[in-house]
Order: sequence, then C-alpha cells, then structure tokens
Amino acid sequence: MNIRIHPDAEANFNSKSEELLLLIAPHVGEEPRDTFPSDIYVEHIFTEKELIGKTAHSLVDFKGNEMARFFEYKGKSVGLKDDAYKSYSKLCEAIQRTSSLSDTVSLTTVKKVTFEWLQGRYEGTINTPLLSFAIPQFESTIQPLKILIPIYALMIQSEFSVGRVTFQPITAVLIDEWQNKMVIGRSEEQKARMTEYVQHERKKIQGLAAGILRITAEKERAGQIALEEVERMLNLLRFWEPVNFHPALVSHCAILGKQNQQTTKYYVFENSILSGSATSILDKGYQPWKIDDGFIGVIQQDGLSLINEILSSGKRTTLQKTILDSLQLYSKCGLSVDYSDKLLYLLVTLESVLLKGSSEPIQQNVGERMAFALSPNRLERMKIVSNFKQVYDLRSKFLHHGNDIESVHVDALQEFMLNVWNFLRFVIHSHNRFQTREQLIDAIDNVKFT
Repeated sequence: MNIRIHPDAEANFNSKSEELLLLIAPHVGEEPRDTFPSDIYVEHIFTEKELIGKTAHSLVDFKGNEMARFFEYKGKSVGLKDDAYKSYSKLCEAIQRTSSLSDTVSLTTVKKVTFEWLQGRYEGTINTPLLSFAIPQFESTIQPLKILIPIYALMIQSEFSVGRVTFQPITAVLIDEWQNKMVIGRSEEQKARMTEYVQHERKKIQGLAAGILRITAEKERAGQIALEEVERMLNLLRFWEPVNFHPALVSHCAILGKQNQQTTKYYVFENSILSGSATSILDKGYQPWKIDDGFIGVIQQDGLSLINEILSSGKRTTLQKTILDSLQLYSKCGLSVDYSDKLLYLLVTLESVLLKGSSEPIQQNVGERMAFALSPNRLERMKIVSNFKQVYDLRSKFLHHGNDIESVHVDALQEFMLNVWNFLRFVIHSHNRFQTREQLIDAIDNVKFT
C-alpha cells in the first residue's frame, strides 16, 4: 500500500521532528521503586541476545500512561520527558490522524518508529527526514488481514452478519484447519510447539461464536479497529437477547476477556496440607446465549435486517444515527448486575430519543411520548405512563437518597424493561419514516394532541 501525505503536512511534520532532536536530554532522577520485592511467578526472563532491534524504556503515570521515553547512549539514559515528551506525543498523534494512516497504522507503531528515528538521528546513524524514514516502514506492515475475535457465552448454529462483522461458529473442524495450515513445512519440533499452542487455545474458544472483520492495515491497528467494530455490532445483536426482559438476568455475552462473570476461588488446607480448591460462579442463572438458524430468521424479520439496512447506508439520517447510538446505550442495561444501574441506562436511552432538549420536563414528556408511540388504547397508555412515573420515582430515590431498588419493585422494573424494548423496536421500524429525532417526536405529539 502506498501512503501519501500532503506535501505541506509532510514538511511540517519533518520540521517539528527536527525541533524534537534539540529537546533530547539525559534522564536525571531516581527510577520508581516498589516498597518491597514481590514474589510473583516469573515465566521467562529475556536476555540481551533475545532482544531484536533498538530498545527503549519508559516511565508511566499511575494510570499506566507513558509520560517519558529514553534510550541508552554512551552509558547514559537520554530521551524525552515532561514538555518535551508532550511535544513528541502531539507530533505522533498528528501523524497518525492523517487520512492515510488513521485506519491503517496504530499510534503505538507511529510512536515506536518516530522514536527509532530520533534515536538514530541523535546517534548519527540516520540522516534522512522523519517521514522519508517512517513511511517505508509503515507501508511494509500494512497488509490484508482477517481478525477473528471470540465471543464469550455466545453460541451460534451458522454464520450471519451484522454490518461489516461476520459472526461465525468456532468449530472443532475450523480449529483443525488452522492447525493443519500452521504446521505445513515446519520441523517436527516446531510442529509440536504449534500443536501444543493450538490445543491450549482450543480449550478456551471451541464452541463459541466469533466476530470476524477483514481489513487492510498493520496488525495492531487492525486488531484495534476489529475490537471496536465487533463490540459495537455485538451490542446491537444483544438487543434480542432474553436478558432484556427480566432485571434478574445478566448478559455475559461479550468479547472474550471482557465478560462480566464474577467468580470466587479458595484453597482448602487440612492439617496444614493443601487438600483441594473450589471455584464458584456467582451468577447461578448463567446460561450461554444460543442462536439457532430459526431464531436468526425471526430476529432478521423483527428488525435486524433494518439495522443492517441502516449500517449499510452510505449517508445516514440523524434519526438513524440516534437509533444506533441509543442501542449502544441500551446494551449496557443487559450487562449490568445492579437493578439501579439497569434503570439508569434504560432512562438515559429513552431521554436520548424522546427529549428535544434539556429544558423539557422529563417525567411528563418521556413517559407520555413512549405511551402514545406504543399503544392506541387509552387504558394501555395510562398504564405505561403510570409505570414510567413509578420507576422514575425509584430513580430519584436512588440518585438523591441512595435508596437501592428492592425486590418489591422488580415487577415494576420488569414491566418498564419490556416497555422500553418495545419502544426501541418501534423506533427501529420507523427509521425510514422520519429524518430526525425531532420529526419523530413531533409525529408522536401530533397523535397525543389530536
């Protein structure tokens, strides 16, 4: 892939990189130390012979964000910190944001290559401008890739798509195919190691579904984009997960490693001898979400095909953007354990669709608009409004007085969950009828005041 950056931008980046060279300085100060030596298990210690290329070391803040970077030169640690490091970061961020790089090269790679150039220029081993050095390195890493991301607690019968993401079952046959391709042309020792690796991974992912995205980029950036896109599409798919219909249910359906499944573990000693251990899943009602071909057909007709229609649209209306954003918010409800959290996510989702602005009264407008959107029957509307007022009162007691939602209120919350789900379904099916959220609200108000 050929990377092209506007000549003026390239000249500006090169100029700022030369200024950075003047800011490289020796590192003065003590390295942060632990208060006491830890005794964690060490899997492997890398030696100098195992390190490839130039090495650098960093200082990070309490959140793990890098705040300084150094390299060794003539027995001293030199590099960038404080304002000099901030200037380096801003330059790298500006380079990565260019249209040619934003979707193809990660910020990590831009910072790494830029720092390699700074080190080489400082040592006198590089004499070309920054981008003349960096662009060929970036181009060499960009390639067509398929990123496969396992989904915890999701099992599917067949392949289907949501937007650009293809959801596919990870079968034993599929993993066997991976292994067979990996070992072609390898030595017996390499085959053994690869087989062991595949078997280790098989135990964690076989039987699960995976989200797949095909993209042309360097590996890290491809992974970043795929993780974001798969999570967004999974959030949309979870609109049809049964956990949305009862507050006691919690979804564990998430990218593997991000699942919200709480467990406990303890070890048992008898007469000072370790005799065993036990692990428990705290959510006793946990069940993976199984989607068979019949259910996919049902949810396609129920609205998933409309979601795909919105996602594939070249130019989305503001209402369609609102729908996608509100469904992302709504998805957090199913992942939440606490009833109060579920209620807040439901209310925020409704407000994002049914309020024209922050000055509108929430209780009256949101509840009544939802009721008139959902039912032509007067008694049904009154019931929906009454339920909204009840749960909104629970919200106020939680936010202003710290009162949790108790078990006696579960029925009201369950009824509200169903009302919100039906309303969002109504909005999905209305995506082509209106251009904006305001037009949708006006149409509901016209029915209300007729």
